[in-house]
Amino acid sequence: MRCIIKCGLTTHTTIGHLTGFESHAYYYSGLEKCNLIEAAVYTSHHNDSDPFSAKGDSGAIIVDALGKFVAFLTSGAGVTIPTDITFAAPL
Repeated sequence: MRCIIKCGLTTHTTIGHLTGFESHAYYYSGLEKCNLIEAAVYTSHHNDSDPFSAKGDSGAIIVDALGKFVAFLTSGAGVTIPTDITFAAPL
């Protein structure tokens, strides 16, 4: 799994892991269908109270350990606080 880093407005600098799995979301607008592909990220749990992302981090750029742009943060999901999974749009 690929180690990634992001700096957001809410959670500041955090480390996570890019899973390699894709999430597909379909949005319907009138007669058009849009397929949105997102990458799943999970937190590197050094401390379970530190999430990878939180509300307000959307749009943050995510880079790998070499500083290469990987994705930008779009949303989170999960039944717990902090969020279990963060979704990012691959670059």
